[in-house]
Amino acid sequence: MPKDQTKLVQEIVVIGHSCCGGIKGLMSTPDNGTTASEFIEDWVKICLAAKTKVKAESGDSKFSDQCTKCEKAAVNVSLGNLLTYPFVREGL
Repeated sequence: MPKDQTKLVQEIVVIGHSCCGGIKGLMSTPDNGTTASEFIEDWVKICLAAKTKVKAESGDSKFSDQCTKCEKAAVNVSLGNLLTYPFVREGL
């Protein structure tokens, strides 16, 4: 992106939502890497770091509580991914 166009975007909003089916699918995916579909796992694997963190910190919690924590952790993963773009880092 040309440097003069980086000023076009002034704010980026990263959102998540509760009861997310994608996160539930991610949390339901076996840790051994097997998959149940060709779609959901590929779509949500970007948040595997969030799942790993939640399992390590809250693996003994109820599944629904783990999903809630993963929904929040996934937002943080998205923020981290945005920071891999030099123009986003520069904009901060």
